[in-house]
Amino acid sequence: MPEDHTAENIRCTFESLLEEWGTEMIRVVAVTADNGSGVKKGFTEPPVTWTSCFGHNLNPSIGKTMKIDRVEAAIRVCCSVVQGFNHSWKRRGEFKDEQNLPQHSLIQDVVTRWGSTRAKVSRCVERHNAVSAALMAERSPRRLVPEAVRISTCKHLTNCIVQEEDDASWLVKQMKRLVRSDAQERYSGEMWREPWQWQVFLEPRFNGSFVEEVNSVYTTIKREILCTEAFAAVT
Repeated sequence: MPEDHTAENIRCTFESLLEEWGTEMIRVVAVTADNGSGVKKGFTEPPVTWTSCFGHNLNPSIGKTMKIDRVEAAIRVCCSVVQGFNHSWKRRGEFKDEQNLPQHSLIQDVVTRWGSTRAKVSRCVERHNAVSAALMAERSPRRLVPEAVRISTCKHLTNCIVQEEDDASWLVKQMKRLVRSDAQERYSGEMWREPWQWQVFLEPRFNGSFVEEVNSVYTTIKREILCTEAFAAVT
């Protein structure tokens, strides 16, 4: 959308898209989007209501775990390593020579690209030996050689999931608790329970992973769609 993302422009663009798709606003039950003020304001009037996107809420929840001291330190190590190689063609060449596996480049994360920090950390863990060997060949940049304890922390980062397990380390448990507590604050109240389940069920990236009763949610969504179609037909 080339225009400013004001509530009016967002609403007009949305209505134009519905017309292009051959449908009407009356058939839309709700709009799931981010928490931008323009988006929220643009869909506060009936018949459409705005619901907060689960993915956009999960992302800042995960971001809070990156502020844990050990996690933040591990990410800084990875950033230093990636930048050190990106700024030196010689190191990149040595890194390439040290890899006995398929050639993979180090990854730079981007704030607006979800999952890029995890991808960066995962690649640093995967190529730890090659990175260390390439850096040890030089005298000055040995400070960039990742420490074993921080690489261990990086491995916890790459394996962290939402539900706690008995054999999970204290760091992983702490990260999970932060994500869960933040999500509970964002989705407190019974009014959020059903819409949240719907969003997670319909989101392809989650594939129903966080839905408690998949069959029940599926039946409810199907019933709502049929009711909406029936209402639109008579109006």
